[in-house]
Amino acid sequence: LTIAERTDNSAPEANAGSDESYEEASLCQAINYGESYSCAACEDYDFSLSATGSTDADGDWMTYAWSVTSGSATLDDSTSDSPTLTFTGPSATYGSDTVETVEVELTATDCYGDSGTETVTLTFTCTTPEADSGT
Repeated sequence: LTIAERTDNSAPEANAGSDESYEEASLCQAINYGESYSCAACEDYDFSLSATGSTDADGDWMTYAWSVTSGSATLDDSTSDSPTLTFTGPSATYGSDTVETVEVELTATDCYGDSGTETVTLTFTCTTPEADSGT
C-alpha cells in the first residue's frame, strides 16, 4: 500500500440553481366611495435554494456558505446545502406593482480550501388591480 499526497487541486464549481420569481396579488378595498384604496401587504414567501448541483472535479468533500448580497430577505441556515430564503411580504399600493429583488451568493469550498461562487436572483412581485381609468 502506497499513500501519496495529492499535489494539485481543482476548485469546486458552485451551482446556486436557476433564477426564480414569484407573483402574488394583493387585496385592495375601496375607501370613500372609490376615491382611495387600502391594500393589504402580500404574504411572506419562501424560496427553496439548493447547492446540490455544485461539483468538485477531484470528488472532494465540500461545505457551503450562502449570503444575501443585495436586497432584503432572511436565510434560515446559511451553511446548509438546501436553505430557505424568506421574503417579507411587500407592501402594496393600488394601481402599481411592488417588485423586490434579492441576489444570493453561494460559495462552495472544498476540503483543501479552494472555492467557487455563483449568484442566483430571486424576485417577488406584489401586484394590485389597475387604477380605474374612468371610462
